[in-house]
Amino acid sequence: MRFNVEGNLLTSDCNVILHQVNCKGVMGAGIARSIRNMYPEVYHDYMKAYKEDKLVLGNIIRTKTLRGPIVYSLCGQDTYGRSGKHTDESALDICFRRVVEDLKQYGSLDDFRVGVPAGIGAGLGGGDWNLISKSIDKMAKYVNVYVYRYKS
Repeated sequence: MRFNVEGNLLTSDCNVILHQVNCKGVMGAGIARSIRNMYPEVYHDYMKAYKEDKLVLGNIIRTKTLRGPIVYSLCGQDTYGRSGKHTDESALDICFRRVVEDLKQYGSLDDFRVGVPAGIGAGLGGGDWNLISKSIDKMAKYVNVYVYRYKS
């Protein structure tokens, strides 16, 4: 099921957090930077994947943080920048499906509260929110997804 909520995803009670990353080894903007600052182990795993040439569109990087949630870094954009389109909606859709499959290894899908930032892939990534939102809806058929619109 999908729930649209207002609040801060990073201080929510979600035990799984998803965010989109680029495949270039840079987590310097948006929620990715906030996650990097809050959970340095996520950045460590991301850079390890970068050095091993595993940052490929459609791949996911799973990090069990020391202080809380599982964070999935979703390789949904090859490039990055402040303008233009960088998100590959098909790759992001693949990432969402892979997260569901990965979570099945760690327990019942009912045990997970998956948090996603509203507009994932559509902000700095420039992707089509209508397409991305439909992919989130597909994922929400299997696991509870909370789409967080930031409110301080």
